[in-house]
Amino acid sequence: MSGSVHRRTGHPNQIDWRLAGVLAVSLCLAVSQGMAQVPWSQAAAQAFGVEDLAPASPPKPPLQAPSMALGLRLPAVSEVSLGEVREDVWDRIQAEDQEQAQVSKVMRYGFWRPVGIDPRALGDWVDVPDAGLLWVGELVVPEAVGVRLEFVAVDMPAGAQLFVYSPLLPERVWGPYEGQGLHGTGQFWTPTTLGERVRIEYFVPLSEVDQAERAVAVAEQTDPYGDPPFVINACQHIYRDPVLESSQREGTCHNDVTCYPAWANVAKASAGIGYIDQNALYCSGTMLATTAGDQTPYWLTANHCISSSSTAQSSEIYWLFQTSTCNGTPPSIASVPQSAVCTRLSYSSTSDYSLLMVEGTIPDGLYWAGWSSATVANGTYVTCIHHPGGAYKRISFATKVSGAATNFIRADWYDGPTEPGSSGSGLFRDDTQQLVGQLYGGPSSCSDESYDDYGAFATTYSSISSYLAAGSDDSYENNDSCSAARAMTAGSYSGLVVKRYASGDEDWYKVTVNNGQTLTITLSFTHAYGDIDLQLYNACGGSVIASSTGTGNSEQVTYTNSSGASATYYARVYLYNDTRNTYSMTISISGGGGVPNDNCANAIVVTSGTYTGTTVGATRDGSASCGSSSTTPDVWYKYTAAKSGTLKLDTCGSSYDTVLSLHSGCPGTSSNQLKCNDDCGGSPCGGTASCFSRTVTKNVTYYIRVSGYNGATGNFTLHVTPP
Repeated sequence: MSGSVHRRTGHPNQIDWRLAGVLAVSLCLAVSQGMAQVPWSQAAAQAFGVEDLAPASPPKPPLQAPSMALGLRLPAVSEVSLGEVREDVWDRIQAEDQEQAQVSKVMRYGFWRPVGIDPRALGDWVDVPDAGLLWVGELVVPEAVGVRLEFVAVDMPAGAQLFVYSPLLPERVWGPYEGQGLHGTGQFWTPTTLGERVRIEYFVPLSEVDQAERAVAVAEQTDPYGDPPFVINACQHIYRDPVLESSQREGTCHNDVTCYPAWANVAKASAGIGYIDQNALYCSGTMLATTAGDQTPYWLTANHCISSSSTAQSSEIYWLFQTSTCNGTPPSIASVPQSAVCTRLSYSSTSDYSLLMVEGTIPDGLYWAGWSSATVANGTYVTCIHHPGGAYKRISFATKVSGAATNFIRADWYDGPTEPGSSGSGLFRDDTQQLVGQLYGGPSSCSDESYDDYGAFATTYSSISSYLAAGSDDSYENNDSCSAARAMTAGSYSGLVVKRYASGDEDWYKVTVNNGQTLTITLSFTHAYGDIDLQLYNACGGSVIASSTGTGNSEQVTYTNSSGASATYYARVYLYNDTRNTYSMTISISGGGGVPNDNCANAIVVTSGTYTGTTVGATRDGSASCGSSSTTPDVWYKYTAAKSGTLKLDTCGSSYDTVLSLHSGCPGTSSNQLKCNDDCGGSPCGGTASCFSRTVTKNVTYYIRVSGYNGATGNFTLHVTPP
């Protein structure tokens, strides 16, 4: 049947369903444009499909492992092999898979194996002159189709990075992993690498290497940096090749989705998901549109697939795993785009659903499927797009019939069943191509094209309606253009969200900098969750004066104002790829007017005694609730209590009308203000000096703001009397 379209059977009028599918798309578009009314959905919530119309960005150079980026010719890389799996173990695995296929539509494709290898036995250190130190090792899992590694006890120093890849596919590198790993817990699973051999590279930059220890170690030819700060605890031995298996066992049981162009868009919303629940398991699922159409990567699958937050974190989604032509040669699963890590947002066994947020970068050109919360009547024609046996994408056709349990829908197949690997896949109305459920299970198979049951979206919707309205954003919205840029001061900001889709949702900020001052903006994020870039402009519609467009987990721009006057600069934060990512931003302003502690981020540490300073030439970095000082220049000090008790502060002897305040955070504002005073009123000094006492707690850090009344600036004296 190569090159032909598999015609449906069982429909009473033998309609050419390729034409019917085109008509369904036309109706979908008409409804979405207000040109038609669909009676069954008038009282129900619904959304229609959304294409990714954002222009594709030209590809950046791919992420490289340190050895490649530094142009190193590595010596023979040390390796450790886990050994071959015994024949009786393979027999047991095959028997278990056959038994599981009779009761579940979840497919196992890999199994857990302990590793627990001392990194010193696995790899070696390489000294990289003028760069740092590189640790390299390889783990070999004989006969594996692919491998996933579990890292534990991860605690890397600042600047150090970990990378994982297959020597067979060195252009697909997973990482860089930093700190305590992807989730900040010291434990994570890597995505799948192709083949039986996995290479691990851990790089420590020169700035983090103890030069004295390094020199001695190199001279004595001993271990120059000790053990790498991680342990490879276990691996998933991936043993099933879905393309090979499907070619060996399938006849005309399944329909190639590419043979049905009317479903081409919905097919791009459907994908397979691998995850780890002791073993590596495989299901299917669908990306859902929001009513706002903002391309938030919400992904629906079955609760019996993704049943916990940890399984969601271990997940990897395989996109566009399908043929390019009808009944053509399927691609290798290792060649299709992958998105590693999801967050589980909502779930229930009532209708067996799990709603995920895809964290890992998704490719361009996908589709967000529409949905309807209306009840589906018996006799309605429905379609499922799925990955039977974990193989490339297929399509099955059915009629909705009675017989399912409450909160479920039964699909009676007349052209194509489901199999293990299909669990969680979407069921769609033929007439509008809106999702109405996800696969729970049933008896259908290639030998029994009977029926399957789906969790009803009509039941699910009430639990996830708030998510499907629109993806969440940060409190600085709407700052999507330069003209709407949010005014910011020096400080640290977290929980920021940047999006990318056809209508645009960049983030813009503006910062005012005095002449001679240097502005530094740093973004921190997870690059694997979307590539964020940063530009700095001298005006709206002006020139780019600094930019940072790397492929790591941070971006930074620095610019010194030498214009001779105060100036406002505009920062553009945007996604180079993906549709959504979160980030933190730190803004610091230094120098200018000889005021080193002009900003809270550069606060001078004080302990006990007398300190002199000035607010002349300073800028405002915070605010306080007394003395009309909210718009007045200020300077900052930082005090950490050596013990609990009463801290006394005053500005007695100052040359101008001061305002003094104490804050629990930086930058200090009235929201985190602990105490504020304008004038002492006589004790311990009079005039316009400020003073107060405040109870402090041992080991807690406080920020002291010195400002002036109603715009006043001048020289001051600060007295600090600790407990």
